[in-house]
Amino acid sequence: MPIRRKLLLVFLVLSLAPPTLVGFIAFENGRRAIEDGLGTQFELRAARVIETLDREAESFRRSVETWTGLELMQDILANDPDGRVSAFLIEQARSAETISLALVTSAEGKVVAASQPDRLGQTMTTLTPVGLEGRACRDEPAGPGAAEASRLTCTFAIRAAFDEKKIIGQLHVTFDLCPTVDRLHFEGETDVTPVKMFLVRQDGVVISGPETDPEWSRGANLVAAGSQAARRAAQGGKGFLVEPLGEGDHLVGYAHSAGVTGWLVLVGQDVDDAFAPVHRLRLVVIGLAAVITALVVVLSFALAKRVTSPVLQLTRAAQEVAAGNLD
Repeated sequence: MPIRRKLLLVFLVLSLAPPTLVGFIAFENGRRAIEDGLGTQFELRAARVIETLDREAESFRRSVETWTGLELMQDILANDPDGRVSAFLIEQARSAETISLALVTSAEGKVVAASQPDRLGQTMTTLTPVGLEGRACRDEPAGPGAAEASRLTCTFAIRAAFDEKKIIGQLHVTFDLCPTVDRLHFEGETDVTPVKMFLVRQDGVVISGPETDPEWSRGANLVAAGSQAARRAAQGGKGFLVEPLGEGDHLVGYAHSAGVTGWLVLVGQDVDDAFAPVHRLRLVVIGLAAVITALVVVLSFALAKRVTSPVLQLTRAAQEVAAGNLD
């Protein structure tokens, strides 16, 4: 290899290696810092969302639980003959937007009073809790045809006034948490940093997702789909990680309910948006490297020519002397 090329190669390596190494280290450190910072924010937001949801749901539950002690509830012993209980439930459902359905069943499970008259006479099957065994509330609808999304059904025992140990029926109230969930979806949202929030059942089924997200999220089972965030949250954990979610990788923070809902919350952002600053840094580094390369090539040619010209002249002179040309 000619000496000029060798010198040019040496100059290129010496000039490009340091900025390339510095750029790589800066990119990795920047990515890690953003992942830790944003991931912690998403985890905290997920925790705040589920705490708020649990707190409001518990407030609804406690307010309704007081109904079981009302004197008129004793009418269910005679299957609400005057319709007082039904009238009460209808009025409560009309005045409270969070109550989508209220039923009272007899000890045999027959609906004897309801906020929706078409429910009267139906037989309630036992509601199977989804990961909420032993709790009074579950995310299954009270009765056929009720929508499941963002709804929570709580069941309360109605006891006889003459014997507190005797249960004469049950009160089932389905709360519509959609207004609360919708409000929480938009809290902290900005047009600059779009963040997605998913409300997930204990078994991994998505209850609510962002309106802008594709259809895949509605009713999808994230645990069955392999989401580590959903699986860890379902096991009671909280934290953040980068994983595939839907149509691309996302930085996801997750948290689990410790209250009445038992739901999970995932808050995430597409990695292209989350790591946009370090991607811009990478482009800057690549641009600087290209400029440095061009400058090094030009300067190396000039410097190599200046350094090697005397050497080449001496080489040619030595060759001429060796050939017998002493002039």
